[in-house]
Amino acid sequence: MPWPTAQRKKQSAVRGLERAKGLHEFGDAHAAWQEAATALHHWARGVLLEKGVFPLSRPELADQLETVGESWASNLLMLTYFPQNPTLSDLTELLTQVDSRLKLANGCVN
Repeated sequence: MPWPTAQRKKQSAVRGLERAKGLHEFGDAHAAWQEAATALHHWARGVLLEKGVFPLSRPELADQLETVGESWASNLLMLTYFPQNPTLSDLTELLTQVDSRLKLANGCVN
């Protein structure tokens, strides 16, 4: 089977982040947190694919990211694994970090 493309995974991440922002604005912290986490996982898979590493399961992605030198993404993923009751301020911080990193990774300067 052919590997998924990195570009497609990163596009999914951007769309997921936009959904997370919409849910955040609506005030649904839990659903927004899940969307943000999913977006970050898609982005992580894209990064790994670009580096020639086949992405494993969600719990293994953080270690894989560490291995390829993406510690910041690994740390963010670890935050998403077991959120008890994410608050809107927790979510705002996560969305801000993910959004700024995605923009940096894509060469955007907004």
